Amino acid sequence: METGGSSEIPSQTKKGKTKTKTLKKPEASSLKQKSPAEFFAENKNIAGFDNQGKCLYTTVRELVENSLDSAESISELPVVEVTIEEIVKSKFNSMIGLIHRERVDKALYDDYETEKAREKRLAKAARDQEIQEKNVALGKKVKEPSAVKAMKGRGEASFYRVTCKDNGRGMPHDDIPNMLGRVLSGTKYGLKQTRGKFGLGAKMALIWSKMSTGLPIEIKSAMQGQAYLSFCRLDIDIHRNTPHIHLHEKQENKDRWHGAEIQVVIEGNWTTYRSKILHYMRQMAVITPYAQFLFKFVSETTDKNVTIRFARRTDVMPEVPEETKYHPSAVDLLLIKRLIAETSKQNLLQFLQHEFVNIGKAHAERLIGEMGPDFNPKMPVKSLTSQQIVRIHQLFRQAKFDDPSGDCLTPAGEYNLRLGIIKELHPDMVATYSGSAQVFEGHPFIVEAGVSVGGKDVKHGLNIFRFANRIPLLFEQGADVVTRTALRRINWSSYKINQNQDKIGVFVSIVSTKIPFKGTGKEYIGDDISEIASAVKCCAQLKSKIVKKIQAREQQERKRNLSRYIPDAANAIYDVLKEMAQLHASKKKRYEDEDAEILRQVCDRSLTTDVLKEKLAKHVEQVDYEMALEYATQTGISEEPKEGLHLQALDPKISFIDLHSPVFVFRSWKHPVCHRSQTRLSLGLGSKASTGVQLQYAVENEIQRSQVSASFPYTLTKMSKPLPQIAIIGAGIFVKTQYIPRLSEISHLVTVKYIWSRSKESAESAMEIARKEFPGVESKWGDEGFDEIIKDDGIIGVAVVLAAQLQVDISTKLLKAGKHVLQAIEEASSALSVFKSSLCSPSYPLVWAVAENYRFETAFLEGRKLVSELGDLMSVQLIVEGSMNSSNPYFSSSWRRNFNGGFILDMGVHMIAGLRMLVGCEVTSVSAFTNHVDVTLPPPDNVSSILQLENGCSGVFVMSVSTRSPKIYWRVVGLKGTVQVERGIEGGRHGYLVLKYDSNGQCTSSFYPFCGVSEELKAFIHDTSKFSLEKVSDHEPDHRLSYAEGARDVAVLEAMLESGQRQGVMVPVKRIED
Repeated sequence: METGGSSEIPSQTKKGKTKTKTLKKPEASSLKQKSPAEFFAENKNIAGFDNQGKCLYTTVRELVENSLDSAESISELPVVEVTIEEIVKSKFNSMIGLIHRERVDKALYDDYETEKAREKRLAKAARDQEIQEKNVALGKKVKEPSAVKAMKGRGEASFYRVTCKDNGRGMPHDDIPNMLGRVLSGTKYGLKQTRGKFGLGAKMALIWSKMSTGLPIEIKSAMQGQAYLSFCRLDIDIHRNTPHIHLHEKQENKDRWHGAEIQVVIEGNWTTYRSKILHYMRQMAVITPYAQFLFKFVSETTDKNVTIRFARRTDVMPEVPEETKYHPSAVDLLLIKRLIAETSKQNLLQFLQHEFVNIGKAHAERLIGEMGPDFNPKMPVKSLTSQQIVRIHQLFRQAKFDDPSGDCLTPAGEYNLRLGIIKELHPDMVATYSGSAQVFEGHPFIVEAGVSVGGKDVKHGLNIFRFANRIPLLFEQGADVVTRTALRRINWSSYKINQNQDKIGVFVSIVSTKIPFKGTGKEYIGDDISEIASAVKCCAQLKSKIVKKIQAREQQERKRNLSRYIPDAANAIYDVLKEMAQLHASKKKRYEDEDAEILRQVCDRSLTTDVLKEKLAKHVEQVDYEMALEYATQTGISEEPKEGLHLQALDPKISFIDLHSPVFVFRSWKHPVCHRSQTRLSLGLGSKASTGVQLQYAVENEIQRSQVSASFPYTLTKMSKPLPQIAIIGAGIFVKTQYIPRLSEISHLVTVKYIWSRSKESAESAMEIARKEFPGVESKWGDEGFDEIIKDDGIIGVAVVLAAQLQVDISTKLLKAGKHVLQAIEEASSALSVFKSSLCSPSYPLVWAVAENYRFETAFLEGRKLVSELGDLMSVQLIVEGSMNSSNPYFSSSWRRNFNGGFILDMGVHMIAGLRMLVGCEVTSVSAFTNHVDVTLPPPDNVSSILQLENGCSGVFVMSVSTRSPKIYWRVVGLKGTVQVERGIEGGRHGYLVLKYDSNGQCTSSFYPFCGVSEELKAFIHDTSKFSLEKVSDHEPDHRLSYAEGARDVAVLEAMLESGQRQGVMVPVKRIED
């Protein structure tokens, strides 16, 4: 049947006649199309633009996240400024050129109140007022009058100008219109970890602006090094999904600023979403402590203005996420076809190898062989038929592939998460956890979690903070797996945490190339990923802290009770002494020696009740110190309580090398070497010499016979000039019990000029101890005191004896001021991996040294000589049975408890240093098993490891952090005998017993008292004096103080902990070059 020709056709009637029938014209097609912009405008709730308040919140969120991405992409520390300016109706009308008009027909409006309704409202108000007055007269409790309800109606719209400015990459001039005026165009597409949920960003804010105000968006942008900045004013043609440009020009960039500033006027609701926006900014400051945020709300009435600054807490940023390739199990038919269309590879073998992860050449050949006879490795990939592509897809779903690695992911990191929690919440305690990469539907993900107790502006009970790809999730919290885990699957009482009364913060962050969101809003994670549930249980680390805190509170209460009775006790004692003095003076009863001297002081009024009160008060305050002193004397452990201190970010122009560990970042300052190319970077505790003062050290041919000086092969000859001056930064237990006494032993070589602490009381208490040997010592405290030390040209050496988390920033600031630094070994326990760094001042190289006293102990120096006589080594043993328990003053030290293996790493680093000194070679690989027995300690607290040395010998390392019978010994067995070094006491002195068993079984022994701290101080003074005072630029510093040595010790323990986590897998020890 033909469809063309006439529209009339003949038809046969009943009477046999024909008549013509006219056909109707075909109707126009009802098929319509929508642009992406039009679709999202009609379904704006998908992108989080549900209502006016949510639109304002989402606009701020999108702009802030774009700013962070932009700054991080060029490794620039983000500085983001957000301003929300309220625009009243009259001002908005003037902006769009609309003349204000008064209402004429008032009854036409939705909020119109009729006369009858007004009378009814006033009558009710009068009755309520009468009742209130009667209650007042009767003395009854009067309720506050309820606020007058607003009239039914939508009310007037509220408008806001939202401005977001950053210091990021900026946008290319020609790309700005499409980047902001065309939906589904951008730079973030691809398989990688991104902050965006839909890829809409500021474009959705522009669509909402177009819908609610009709005003265009304004953009200023400049890229690094650009002499101009781009200004663009545009809106969007929603039906065509194209930018409508009002103005696009280049302007002069006088300040060489780079970044972007976006300004948009939208309808919103600040009143209802104020708290959400502020919570978002606060949580963003938690997860990005390396960013600086300034938030302002500007109202027509100044009393409603809000200005909040979220300061930067660190300048360590996560790396930029890398784009990765798809995992075979995570692709569908459409994606495979797209990859085939876009690939540059010619044949099927190359396509499988290069377009997917975890498919090597051999694996690809096996897959092709499994596909059937229609496939071969050399066949053109573009020639694949639809059926063949389906076959590939089916095989991908059924075949076995290795899981994708998490190398493309960049989580915030335990270090940043911890800093963010501390900075914003100021909790009493915090524990963090970072899991290894896991896989969900072919996409890798990493979960990090933190649990805090206490803090400011934290509600009682559970406070849950959720983050996905480092952005806060504030809505639909109840359905999230994190909330379900925290509420239902954790028995908080078993961790000594009261779920209803304590202020508990639960922080969980997940990063992935595809977050498993549920719901169109992408605000919660519905799938029960076991890794998330187990991550939240890091609160186990807090149990012992809470117990310790309770004990400390009880101890403080006892001290307060004792202090309360001091006046009465002093008066009673003085009355007894006074009566005894009278009897002694009348010769009725005679007292001799010390008793007589005390009574004489009572008679001449040099001993009064005030003196007794002062003595008793000091005795009460001295209890903690004496306990710590007794412990340090018995064990020789060099440690100190941590003092919290935050310094501002360093000069961004300085070049750094960063070393990352889970809870700490070590930073070395790179500076051009002035005299010769050398690296001088170490970690440790230390002191330094002073400008204008000289010490001359002469190397002698023979080592002094004294055991103490035997480990330091230099004779120290003091010239007839003033002694070099050093400062001590820190005034904790270790300073008082170890550092000041050891410096006192070499007071003929050095003078302590300053002791600094964060608080005045702490600095002065340490100064009083030091004055016995250094009468001119001064106490300094706070930022002002620290600056005075830096500016004092007489100080060239500084001992940094602070918390591990504070040492690097402090030390770097001192080094920049031209001062040598000796820093505590615990820093090496937290930051492991700076291998090389060049440090110098304009006139001489600087020394940044690590204090490892075991490398200076005479016992290990002598033991090494004995080991060299054993011939080929057969085995080595290192047994450590520690005594870490609640009576130890360092039992609750925070940094050891806040990451796995803290005590093993801190204690074990000294033991490994001793082992390496004895055997004289490196440990190349380890196989270890770890476990957790003592619940008062963080896991693990036990490690058993096999060691492989580079000389072919093997050995064992066994360590238990807390035992009832402490014992530590090193044992080396060779063909010609055995050498053993063990901790012990002889003649009341603590030290090491060195035993040598010869080939005949005869044993000789020698005892060497502790001397390592004193000797390392002498070595440090010698090196710094050579550089600073004698200007010997080619001096070779003592390698035992070098950072490389300290890092090698820690690398062995890190390998053990890694092997323990992997159930005894052999792990190579990281090789560290000098």
